[in-house]
Amino acid sequence: MNTINLSAEIFRELGNIADNESYLEKVLRFIKSLKKDRVAASVRGSVYTSLLEQLSDFQEYEAGWDGFGALPLNKTVVKNFKNVLAKASDDVLTGWYLSPETNGTLLISRTDENAGINLGIHEFSYFVITDGGEVNGENHVKYSTRNLLETLKKLKQ
Repeated sequence: MNTINLSAEIFRELGNIADNESYLEKVLRFIKSLKKDRVAASVRGSVYTSLLEQLSDFQEYEAGWDGFGALPLNKTVVKNFKNVLAKASDDVLTGWYLSPETNGTLLISRTDENAGINLGIHEFSYFVITDGGEVNGENHVKYSTRNLLETLKKLKQ
């Protein structure tokens, strides 16, 4: 079947569907049943998408990606960050970007460079530079999605 015949067949079928009042009523009922927040929850924002794309790019880095023997991103680190992405709102994720570290961990940095989180397999560390130039933070924080989300919120600009 050539493309012209296939297109004609599709249009004929679409015409039959459009003429089927029962089918149209079902579609309209379904559309009306969609709740605004249900639709919003299924659509992720641009910040989420950007961070996911950054993560995806870094996952392609192989051993020695820096020219000096750097390790690729650890699969558990990737999984840990994806768990956080799945739970975080765009509001929490706004103002952060990702960088791979040479030891296979992931650095989550604030765009103003005044805060960062180094995410490992079982734990993470973080720092924040206050307006007065004081550096505060914590090392060896046990990783959990909740702990990392709370830290992202705490370090938010």
